[in-house]
Amino acid sequence: MNKKAIVFIPNVGITSRRKILQVLRGIGVGKVRIDIVKKTAKNLLEIHPDKFTTDFEENKKMVTQLLNSSTKWMRNRITGYVTTLKRIEEKRKAATMTPAEEAPVESET
Repeated sequence: MNKKAIVFIPNVGITSRRKILQVLRGIGVGKVRIDIVKKTAKNLLEIHPDKFTTDFEENKKMVTQLLNSSTKWMRNRITGYVTTLKRIEEKRKAATMTPAEEAPVESET
């Protein structure tokens, strides 16, 4: 007979309870970003796709140059999201790259 374990969750807020239950169930808990961060980062990547890399510090300098009215907190959030999007983009490129497109490996013969 399969019995479900009863999990007692202490008296915490409802969002904390949900997060605890998601972790216990093995459901990933994603990062929450506000819409202005996402929109600004995607807009910057559309306008200047070649200026950003997967390095946070380089991207932070570029965001500082391109945006003049953001606070330190907002700048770092935007930079972090830009860096994450560039890393995802590079992973997708690497996954879709065919073996013929990859660099040839020299044999030791």
